[in-house]
Amino acid sequence: MPVMDEFKEERAALKNQPFKKRLSYFWTYYKWYVLGGALALIVLIYLTVEIVTDKEEALFGIVVNSSPLGEDHEFAAAFMEYAGMDPKKYEVSFNSALMLGDQMSMETVSTRELIMVYTATGDMDVAIMDTLAFETYCYTELFFDLSTILPADMFSSLEGRIYYRDNAVAKELNAAWDANESTEEIVIPDPFNPEAMKEPVPVGIDISDCTALTNAYYYSNKPVLLGLPVTSDRTDTAIKFIEFLFAEE
Repeated sequence: MPVMDEFKEERAALKNQPFKKRLSYFWTYYKWYVLGGALALIVLIYLTVEIVTDKEEALFGIVVNSSPLGEDHEFAAAFMEYAGMDPKKYEVSFNSALMLGDQMSMETVSTRELIMVYTATGDMDVAIMDTLAFETYCYTELFFDLSTILPADMFSSLEGRIYYRDNAVAKELNAAWDANESTEEIVIPDPFNPEAMKEPVPVGIDISDCTALTNAYYYSNKPVLLGLPVTSDRTDTAIKFIEFLFAEE
């Protein structure tokens, strides 16, 4: 008897069998099809959820050497509300679990590595730091020249709050670092006095008294400074964030 005829007879006889036996037959011969179909369905559901719930990252910032007074997501949510961002479509986040000190502690090493990664990937759009950390990074030329990024009216409104880097000193420091020489004799000029510099470049903003910041983070070492990393391509949102910080001032 041909195989197909045998199969038809077996299927016909199976119709009169109890449900349990029919289920056993089905599982024996079709389980791999069922499992394969279930797996395909799970993958499809997962991909659909990922696509539907995926949010565009609008801004990521670091908050270094602070004592948080709340949760980072609360600070992020306050900015999103100010900027009118739909939380279902966009994501803003901050990392305040970062500490930099004079000594090479585990925390300092870990923070430096993270900042290096954030910089290399271009993920970091805003950096908030105390004076100690900011001076270190501004002389590694991490931050944008604010006069080339901020709108002219905003830049002029921040007069007296602008933190400057002296590029002439930066060149001295880089030369010493390249030669593995001591930098102890190199004098860092007053960052708020560009007239005393040979090549002043505006790289930071003093945000110490911004209510939005002081409500979210405590700093014992002031001034607290904000810089915009040169590797960021979301400067428009970063500028909006600066507006947010000064909105209540």
